[in-house]
Amino acid sequence: MAKEIVSIGNSGYMDIVYHPYCGGPKIVPFPYEHDEIAIHLYYQDSAGVKHEFPYVRIYNAFPYNDLAHAYNEEVEWKLPISAYDGTIVPWIQGGKYYMTVKLPDNVLTYTINLAAPFMSDAAYYSQRNISRVMGTADCPIPYRIGADYDWWMNVTR
Repeated sequence: MAKEIVSIGNSGYMDIVYHPYCGGPKIVPFPYEHDEIAIHLYYQDSAGVKHEFPYVRIYNAFPYNDLAHAYNEEVEWKLPISAYDGTIVPWIQGGKYYMTVKLPDNVLTYTINLAAPFMSDAAYYSQRNISRVMGTADCPIPYRIGADYDWWMNVTR
C-alpha cells in the first residue's frame, strides 16, 4: 500500500502579556478580566461564509494556579470542531482561519491569522502572541521559542 500524506488537525494558542516597559517583566497579576477582552475565532469557507468556533480561555499562573499570580491570558483552540452555527469547522490546507482581539487599552482590533500560508498537509500547531505596555504600545515579539511561530509534522496512513 502506498503512503498518503493526510491533513489531520490543528491546535494552537495565543497569549496576551503586559509589561511595565518593552522587554521588562510580565505584569502580575494580569490587568484585565475575561469579559474586558473581546476575542472571536473564525473559519471562512470557500463560499466566503464566516463560521465562529469555540475556544478555551485561561489565565497562566504556574505554579500557583490562582488569578493573583496570573502573568498572561491564553486562548487555546483545536480543529476540527463544531462551530457555533452547528457546522463542522474542518482543518484543510490553505483554509482561512483567523481571530479578532479587542483589548480595553488599545483602539485597534487585532486580526491574527491562525494558519501560515506555507503549510502542507500536516498535524499542525501554531502560537500567536500579543505583547503590550499597558495603555501605550505594542512591544516587538522577539524571535525565540515562545514567539509567533508555526510547526507541523507530516503523517502517513
